[in-house]
Amino acid sequence: MKRKTLLYIIFTLHIGFVLSQNNTKNSIHTKELPIEKIFVHYNTNQIVSGEQFFYKLYCLNKNNQPSKISKIAYFEVINSKNESVLKQKINLNNGVGYGDFFINNTIETGTYKIISYTKWMNNYRTFFEDTIQIINPYTTDFESISETIQSAHKNLDVKKENELSTQNKRQKLTLDFLNNLSSGNYSVSVRLANSNDSYKKTLKNLNIGENFIQDDTFQKKIILPELRGNLIEGEIIPIDKSKGVKGLKIGLSIAGKKPITKIATTNKSGKFYFSVENLSTSEIILQVLDKKNTDYKISISNQKFSYNKKNNTVKAIALTPNEKDFILERSIYAQIENAYSLIKKDSSFYTSTSSSLLTSINQVVHLDDYTRFNSIRETIIEVLENVWFTKENNQFKIHVRDANKNTDTSFPSLLIVDGLIVSNHTDFFDFDPKKIKTVSLSQEKHVFGNNIYQGIMYVDTFKHNFGDDQMNYQKFTILKPLPFKKYYQENYSLNSKERIPDYRVQLFWEPNFDNNSKNLFFYTSDISGKFVIEVEGFDSSGNPISIQKFFTVK
Repeated sequence: MKRKTLLYIIFTLHIGFVLSQNNTKNSIHTKELPIEKIFVHYNTNQIVSGEQFFYKLYCLNKNNQPSKISKIAYFEVINSKNESVLKQKINLNNGVGYGDFFINNTIETGTYKIISYTKWMNNYRTFFEDTIQIINPYTTDFESISETIQSAHKNLDVKKENELSTQNKRQKLTLDFLNNLSSGNYSVSVRLANSNDSYKKTLKNLNIGENFIQDDTFQKKIILPELRGNLIEGEIIPIDKSKGVKGLKIGLSIAGKKPITKIATTNKSGKFYFSVENLSTSEIILQVLDKKNTDYKISISNQKFSYNKKNNTVKAIALTPNEKDFILERSIYAQIENAYSLIKKDSSFYTSTSSSLLTSINQVVHLDDYTRFNSIRETIIEVLENVWFTKENNQFKIHVRDANKNTDTSFPSLLIVDGLIVSNHTDFFDFDPKKIKTVSLSQEKHVFGNNIYQGIMYVDTFKHNFGDDQMNYQKFTILKPLPFKKYYQENYSLNSKERIPDYRVQLFWEPNFDNNSKNLFFYTSDISGKFVIEVEGFDSSGNPISIQKFFTVK
């Protein structure tokens, strides 16, 4: 048995036990649920339009060890009206994940809250939060901003033991002190210092448990954790209210190079659940796998996080003349850097997981290698020797022979076209076979959606548009996780870049640093001033680690 499956069973049994032991009818005390909490390390408290905001999530249990519950976390930016202006979904791997976003010039100057949570944390209304400032020089009237904050940008109070040697522009700096870190997981940021960052929550000045206390309340309904991956929840609604909704099969299809096809069964309320690992697209297709699928509508739930704190705890942004000049300088730096963004590009990728149904494919037929016929019937008869069909009451059924060429009809065969499950095979016989690219076959028996199938016939069309005319289904757009990234790192030892300007404010961001990553280094840019090195994370014993060091570029 796979470890993930075993963990899922143990977790489910634990929740079932807690529910059965609870004295309050149909409810559960939130303090009886396993704890999950999040700490966020991010690069700055004050960000300017045109710059990049970087962050890393540490999802932990009560002992500050990586949480085994959630595989997905969420990150939001909330404005002064308590509206979410940005929401991102993050894949968690052993309790950690990371993301970033670009501050475009449509975002207004203001004070914003950042929050982070998992679906499981919604059960006890807990989350990480902190405050950031976004400054948009394109829309801000600097003359009207009050001058009440004393600038400390160029006069940061730094202890001598935290001050590194002065560096030159475009000089290599190796972070030797990181080699002494104990085993654990850390994130590293190197950035132009900003006095506003002194208000940022770090593990040095934050009790990791203080903001993660469960409500002393009872929960009537448990919000399921995303234990295996992205949890897609929904329900079917009958057009005729007299029709039942229990026990209906719902098909999920996700197209792409590695398509995913799943089946779920509705409960007595008509609700269904899908768990999808490594989701790399925002478009999904759902269909009722029933002869009268037009009798039902499908909806998916868009559970919003209940953020009850109003964003009114921070005063309006106020800048001194020196800070205004500093902001305008950074805006110019950002414009120059963005002009060379194609040269200094991050590498993005998804870890894609195809449907387990496709792993057993033992034959792929490219129809262009054969004579093209005008009907599906002729194509099956003349080209697909391991496929045959029957017809009864004007309804066709496709069958896949087993490895011994048997034509047993004790079990049906599964037909999937462009990722869509075709429950009524007659719909497929009306399709133009010249639009089909390949036919893939699995001749094994499969248990899928609580049914046993003799073989699978998987059809790919050239334009992946089979269902547009042939089937009744619904498309939905959901939030997909951010891709994994390898962030761009300047390296002047590789080739000559004298003619390319370098006005990086963020010199370095490494969200996945561990004690095996020796001799971490970066290069300074063409910007002079004071820079800060931040290291945040947890060692293998769950102890929080927070390091700050400064250096000056002349």
